[in-house]
Amino acid sequence: MLAACNSDATGPAGALEQALSRARPAATDPAAEVPSASPTRTEASLTLTYDGAQGRHRLVIERVIDQDGARFRVRDTRRYTAPAAADPSVAQTHVDAIESVFDGERLAWRHGAGPWIERDVLDGLARRTLSEALGLADFTLAALGDYVRLTPAVPGASRPAAIVGAPVTWHTLTRDPAVRPRALDEATLAQLRDHEPSVARWLTATHPPSALGGQLARAADGRVLALRLEATGTTPFPEGPAPFTLSASHTTTALPADASFALPADRLPESRERPWLMIEDVLGEGLLPPYRRP
Repeated sequence: MLAACNSDATGPAGALEQALSRARPAATDPAAEVPSASPTRTEASLTLTYDGAQGRHRLVIERVIDQDGARFRVRDTRRYTAPAAADPSVAQTHVDAIESVFDGERLAWRHGAGPWIERDVLDGLARRTLSEALGLADFTLAALGDYVRLTPAVPGASRPAAIVGAPVTWHTLTRDPAVRPRALDEATLAQLRDHEPSVARWLTATHPPSALGGQLARAADGRVLALRLEATGTTPFPEGPAPFTLSASHTTTALPADASFALPADRLPESRERPWLMIEDVLGEGLLPPYRRP
């Protein structure tokens, strides 16, 4: 082991150095990994409502993304309303929220009203956080894209030729009547639904629209700068068909003057001690299987 730690990294005995270099790449400028943008505010939302046998279910995802250069702040709020288990006539709403801020060097986030926590950004976390936050419109288009017919549209009163200084190409969105969803068995649908990368495919299979409309604007580099989409239909759920409504919006405007990218002073440091990691170190193999991380 000692020989491997001190050996030439180009030889077989240098495998440790090579593995460590892949696992923890050399420190780079975090801001260089984040796509720079002009001062903008993006507001995106996705609402899915369906009326099941026990009552109405409604999921609302709302995001506000402020960005200036590599700096950004993301506010993500999700509300899920469903019939109460004890009394389906009573609707219960669960709210979850996450806020992240990146000042160009450091990233901090908090869950709900919890404490602000600084995070390590050497693995590209800042870039992924921003990319995922801005991806709600693309997720919606991926879920319904098979049913969408794109028709080029000329700029007009409701379709500016440029958004926040970026030239855009407009399309109207209508339903393609020739597309039919492929029938999938319940096990396949459950697998698609329960794995995040395939949720869009689950929506494609279970939410075929009978009516669809809207408009879309993309910049020259493919970014969505504006979206309005409305779709209605019926879900063929195993427990019985249920009418649904899906709506999505995406707007890009100039950054408000009061936008801030300063990290809270009272945040927990990235180098803080993690009690759970300390417990794992102390117990080692004595830690019971249910508490071991994969």
